Amino acid sequence: MEKTIKKELPIYHKIVKAWNYKIFDFKIKHIILFSFCFIFFTYLLPRAIFTSLIYSRLKSCQNYLKEATISPSEIEPNVTRIPKRIHQIYFGWKKDDEASKNRMRDTAQSWKYYNPDWEYKLWNATESRNLIATEYEWFLTTYDSYKTPIQRIDAVRYFILFHYGGVYADLDISCAHKFDPLLQYEAILAPTDPVGLSNDLMMSSQSHPFFLRLIHRLQEYNRHYFIPYLTVLTSTGSIFISLEYCEYNQKNRINMFARGMYTADKGKWVGHEGRGSGSSWHSWDVEFLSIFLSDPDKLLGLIIALIALVFLIKKICNVFLCKASRDYDLVEVQKSNLAEVETFEES
Repeated sequence: MEKTIKKELPIYHKIVKAWNYKIFDFKIKHIILFSFCFIFFTYLLPRAIFTSLIYSRLKSCQNYLKEATISPSEIEPNVTRIPKRIHQIYFGWKKDDEASKNRMRDTAQSWKYYNPDWEYKLWNATESRNLIATEYEWFLTTYDSYKTPIQRIDAVRYFILFHYGGVYADLDISCAHKFDPLLQYEAILAPTDPVGLSNDLMMSSQSHPFFLRLIHRLQEYNRHYFIPYLTVLTSTGSIFISLEYCEYNQKNRINMFARGMYTADKGKWVGHEGRGSGSSWHSWDVEFLSIFLSDPDKLLGLIIALIALVFLIKKICNVFLCKASRDYDLVEVQKSNLAEVETFEES
């Protein structure tokens, strides 16, 4: 008897076997779909909702930022409220190469060059912790509990400005102008993109009530916010200071750097070395905010599109794998029939 059988389709064969393969009584297809749903509902969707709420809250404060903006042409120093102190912080980073260190030395030198009669202080990790331990012991447990060095650097800068007053600048911000005319204000903060404030450049008088509020609110924000990057920004960084500014009821005591002073190439007062303005910790998260969260309809559309994509993938897989399964079953049936014929002939 001629033994003929439909040619097997190896690709279909492998896909069907893999798709229906069981691990502890769970099929692979169920595990894949469950994993996708788990990631979407426990990570992507909560993060989108959380950042959307933050974005909406910060956007509501934008008018205050505009009203508080100072203009370089209107600066007429008549009184000194902010002490002549420059603070910068460096804990040391393993990834810093020699070029980065040289760039940080240059930016530090620029502050001394344009403000020669100001006191300059570069804080290290030991000195920063000692300040907390000796003057603000109630915060030491929280300070030590932070998972990343950047959180401690963020937190201690608020304590430094509250305790000593002056100007704080990140080490990648260079000075390009004498800061004496700004000493007449009580506090000056820097706006950032797409909304809110940055904490990379701040000026304050000693014991300013806004910074008193900040240091006492840090403990409430000390929690994990889905991902490390968002945790840093919300627990101690720019989102933290922005949300607190929105809740602060004495906004008339805080001014803002004008865009021409903080970001413009001409007439700027500070420069940002090796990055965009006010965005040393900004990555694709901010791009996500600016593209999808600037318009609630875009966020809703994104969520609907993701859900539709899940069902589309499931439908395509079902159609494709059903055909593969039928071909596979046909092969198996023909194999079984052939085996029965061979057994019958032998008998």
